Amino acid sequence: MTGTPALDHLARLAGIEDGWWDFFGEWRVVPPETKRVFLAAMGLPAGDDDEARVSLRDLLARPWRRWLEPVLVVEEHTPPPSISITLPHAADHREFGWTLEEELGIVHRGRFRPSELRWGEEHELEGRLIHRRWLDLPALPPIGYHRFVLTDSEGHSARMTLIVTPARAFVPEIVADGPGAWGIATQVYALRSAGDWGVGSYAGLADLAAGAARLGAACVGVNPLHALFPSHPDRFSPYSPSSRRFLNTAYIDVETIPEFAECQEARRMFASPGFQASLARVRGYRLIEYRDVAQLARPMLEALYRWFRKTHLEPETERGLSFRAFQAAGGEQARAFAVFEALHERFEQEGNGYWRQWPDGLRRPDSPEVIAFAEKNLERVEFFHWLQFIADQQLGAAHGAGKDAGAAMGLYRDLAVGIAGDGAEAWAEQDALALGVSVGAPPDPLALKGQDW
Repeated sequence: MTGTPALDHLARLAGIEDGWWDFFGEWRVVPPETKRVFLAAMGLPAGDDDEARVSLRDLLARPWRRWLEPVLVVEEHTPPPSISITLPHAADHREFGWTLEEELGIVHRGRFRPSELRWGEEHELEGRLIHRRWLDLPALPPIGYHRFVLTDSEGHSARMTLIVTPARAFVPEIVADGPGAWGIATQVYALRSAGDWGVGSYAGLADLAAGAARLGAACVGVNPLHALFPSHPDRFSPYSPSSRRFLNTAYIDVETIPEFAECQEARRMFASPGFQASLARVRGYRLIEYRDVAQLARPMLEALYRWFRKTHLEPETERGLSFRAFQAAGGEQARAFAVFEALHERFEQEGNGYWRQWPDGLRRPDSPEVIAFAEKNLERVEFFHWLQFIADQQLGAAHGAGKDAGAAMGLYRDLAVGIAGDGAEAWAEQDALALGVSVGAPPDPLALKGQDW
């Protein structure tokens, strides 16, 4: 059953398909109820026909209400792009300025009056004439994510992301120009060894990459290595991560962290009978017990972090400076992730780890309350920065081990299709997500009941 014309039109404009062909060759129609739920999550209420018509009218008017489109995607090696600029007719002779800031910081500027631009089209909205014109940029920026800003003399502004894509996806030289290549795939958590701490590690991945390379492999493929939920170790699926931007710290090999050789507290802890008994127990499990693994590793990581702060940040050594450079390179995304980890740890202990149920002031990464929390809990926030620093170093070493042993490509990584709605990435990017809904895949020969990611 399809919905009303207004509902169906609204859904199509919002990117919701009318249906799909299943693997039996039958056409499956998306129910009206499903369309209404997804439209509501996208800010387009359509609970009944009247709501659907109002939302449809609003959606059709949006391109005429904004100066710029949210994003423009162009391909490299094409003519300089033309920017669609939509302004009231009354602004035709006002002066505007534009700025294009490239991803690497290069800035281009210009000024214009709308009446000087190439004509596009005209539209009447709520009794006002709206003109759309085209601003031709003087040059195409390089591949990357760039920011275009339009301002007027009264201080009003609009922003657009300009994305310049490669003409084709990356192809390694050995594949593009060579005889072809082969590799192997593995799940890092399954790389068990006699010396592990109950789960596979980045160090084990390094050994595998080097060994495979010596046998002629060009690459080693791995499962998604995304950040999961350290405060909730039982949530171990790599396909439902907290954030795809950061790494899974459960795979850190504690004994190869440089501070492990320096820290007497950690060495004493490691040598204690109780620790050795716990280590023997997790090594003996037939299956991975993630909570036991985390409870074993976390106190050791805490001790190593305290040592790191004391010996490498107060004052800063060369290793401490490397850590600061790593933080700086991560920018605002890395800061927000580390703050989320500290917040999630605190609220998970209270049984309330879902950020949409936190106090109002802590639900957005840019709120004054979150900024104050980060300042007050700086050492704890930086602990999560440090874990990422260690994981990044160890994963880089694994990639390097394969390359050094002759693997032309080293590691190739997997990317999860989606994220957990209660994780760090959703918290940081909540304005770009339809919260409260999720998608998966319809039934296929592999999964007869479909999949919910």
